[in-house]
Amino acid sequence: MVNNDAGDDKLKLPRQPRPCRIGVEVTAMLDPVRTGLGHATRMLISAFAEAERELWLYWRHRPGLDLPKASATMHPRAVKIPVGYMTAGVPARLVLDRIEVCHFPEGEIPAFCPVRSIVTGYDLTWHVFAHVFEPARGAQLRDIFEPGLLKADHIIAISQNTRNDIMEVYGIAADRISVVPLAVDPDMHRASDDEIAAVRGRYGLERPYLLHTGTFLEHKNVEWLLRCYSRAFADQPDRPQLILAGPPLPRADEIVAVARSLEAAEDIRYLGYVPREDLPALMTAALAYVFPSLYEGFGLPPLEAMACGTPVISSMAGALSETIGDAAIVIDPTDDDMMIAALSRVIDDEGLRRDLVTRGYERVKLSTWARTAELTWAVYERVLGRSCAGNSP
Repeated sequence: MVNNDAGDDKLKLPRQPRPCRIGVEVTAMLDPVRTGLGHATRMLISAFAEAERELWLYWRHRPGLDLPKASATMHPRAVKIPVGYMTAGVPARLVLDRIEVCHFPEGEIPAFCPVRSIVTGYDLTWHVFAHVFEPARGAQLRDIFEPGLLKADHIIAISQNTRNDIMEVYGIAADRISVVPLAVDPDMHRASDDEIAAVRGRYGLERPYLLHTGTFLEHKNVEWLLRCYSRAFADQPDRPQLILAGPPLPRADEIVAVARSLEAAEDIRYLGYVPREDLPALMTAALAYVFPSLYEGFGLPPLEAMACGTPVISSMAGALSETIGDAAIVIDPTDDDMMIAALSRVIDDEGLRRDLVTRGYERVKLSTWARTAELTWAVYERVLGRSCAGNSP
C-alpha cells in the first residue's frame, strides 16, 4: 500500500496570503459641510493611512473637491461623470480597478454592485423615532440607508445596539453584521489654561457652567433637560449656567423659546454652532457634560467629554451603556427627580467629579481610531475569506 500521508499534508497546507484590492467610497469625508458620517470616514481613512494599508478611494468629482495628500498606499480615484455617479460611475471604476470588495461608509451602494459590498450602519433613528422627522426627510433617509442594509454582502454596525436594531427591523442574519465601534479623535483632549481662557473670552463664559452639545432633534431630549435644570436651580442665585452648543437647525428656535419661558431663563445660553477646534476647551472648562438622549446608535459626545477630563451625566439609552459603561452618573431620561438629583450631586460633590474624571479617562483608553481601523480591516478580510498580505507593513 502506498503511503500518501506526505502528499496529503502538502495538499492541506494553507494558501499563502496575497494582496487584496479593497475600495472605499469617501465622498462624505471631502464635503466642505462637515457631517458626522464624513468625519467618521475621514478618521478611518487617516488611521488606515498611518497603518500603511493599501486602498483605492472613490469620490464624486467636483471642482475644488480633492483628496488631501494621502500615503503612498492610497490610490485616489475621482469619478468624473456628469450623471449616474453611484449607478454607473462607481461600478465601472470598481471593475476597471479590479476591486474585490468595496466599503460604503455612508450607507448608499450601487443598485448593481459588481463586487462584494460592505456598508456601515450607524443607527435606525429614522425608524425608531420616525415621528421626530418631517415625513419627506424620514422617507429620504429611509430611501438612502435601507437599500444598502438589505443589499450589502456585509454590514458594519457601530454598536451592538445598532446591530440588534438592524436584525430586529430587517431580519438580517447575525453573521452578516459585525460590530466595529467608533472612536474619540486625538484632538479631543484636556485643553490648556490658555486655550480655556481664550474660549471663555470668545463666548463670554465668565461663570461656572454645565454643558450640552449637539442637535435639537426630539430624541436628544434637550427640552426635558432645560426644565429639569430650571427646577433644580431656580431658587439658587449662585447657580451654574447651562450652556447649549449646536447647529441652529433643526428646532433651535423652539428650544430657545422654551428656555425663555423658564424661571432660570437668564442662565440658559445658546451659543449656536461652535467650531470643532473650540470644543476641547469648551468641554474641559465645564463643571459637567450632560447628555439626556432617548436613543443613540453610539453616543460619541459623552466619550469626547471624558477625553477632555469632564465629568459626565448621561442616560443609558440605546448604545450609551456600551459606549460609556460605568464612567458617568447614570440617569433615566424620563425621571425628573433623578436628573435634578444628579445635577445637584455633580455640582456639590468635588470628590465625585474627580472620580468621574478618572473613570472617564480609563474608559477613553479603550477607544482609538487605530483599533477601529484594525477591526474594520478584519471585516474586509472576513468578507474576502482570506488574509490580505501586502496591504500592510
